[in-house]
Amino acid sequence: MPAKPNDPGSHDAALEPGLELPVDPRFLPVRLPVSPESILAISASYLPRFVARPEFWKERAEQRCLVEFDLDHPERAPGHYPAEFLERLFQGAGSAL
Repeated sequence: MPAKPNDPGSHDAALEPGLELPVDPRFLPVRLPVSPESILAISASYLPRFVARPEFWKERAEQRCLVEFDLDHPERAPGHYPAEFLERLFQGAGSAL
């Protein structure tokens, strides 16, 4: 029996494609090689268009951090991590931190 148009469940059922894809354990995805240079070239082509959008500057003004950092200041300490945290990191993702 087809669902009635006023039935709330009929809208959700129309959105589901109802596809059943086969499961093949031998399937291996094909990974195409990507060079870092091509990623940088794509980024360089999109960045000017992205920055030219007025929404970009509006959102940047709303979400940016107002603190400024002087990276050349002589009192700036280089970033470091305690050795025990690095040991835990290299033990593997399954270890509890």
